[in-house]
Amino acid sequence: ARFDAIRAAPFDAGVNAAAGVYFLGAEGQPRAPLQSRSGGLAAALGALGIHASVAIVPSLSVGVTVRVAATLPRAGIAIGQTEVPLGRPALLSSAGIRVAL
Repeated sequence: ARFDAIRAAPFDAGVNAAAGVYFLGAEGQPRAPLQSRSGGLAAALGALGIHASVAIVPSLSVGVTVRVAATLPRAGIAIGQTEVPLGRPALLSSAGIRVAL
C-alpha cells in the first residue's frame, strides 16, 4: 500500500507498507555415514518505508524508496556448525522509473 502525504506537482512523497508470506524449505542428501534431515518453515514478511518521486513529464516520473523489512518468526539455515540467520530486520533501498499508461 502506498500513501502520498505530499503532492505538490511535480513532486510527491509519502509512506508505504507491504506484507506477505514465504516458505523456506531445505532437503538434505548427505553421503554415508551422515543422516539426512529435511524441513520447512512458513513465515510472515512485513515492510514499512518512505518514498519520493518527481515527474519528468505528466506520464513519467523517477523515484526512490527506503524500507525496513523483517520476518516473523526469524528463520535460519544450519549446515554442520555453520549457521546463517535469516529474517533479521533489513534496510532496503531502490530507485526506479514509473510510467503511467
